[in-house]
Amino acid sequence: MAKIYVTKSLSLEVGPQASFLVSNKKEFDVQDPKTFDFAINAGLGLKITEGIFIQGRYGFGLTEVSSKADLKNSVFQLSAGIMLF
Repeated sequence: MAKIYVTKSLSLEVGPQASFLVSNKKEFDVQDPKTFDFAINAGLGLKITEGIFIQGRYGFGLTEVSSKADLKNSVFQLSAGIMLF
């Protein structure tokens, strides 16, 4: 992910994401899931203080996750953290 600071505390984040399937629960009808997914992510980060931040990202899947259906992943992520110096 590339992080571009718009201001001292606000950042724009954009970049690729590769994901691998590690578990599959057959709770839905789609058979034969693919084990690799590629996506483009974009989001915003905000430094609340020098050591505390929050982030929000959206991931738009580019690959189909099943060979039997036209499905792509779409993910929204929220995170918070502490930066230790």
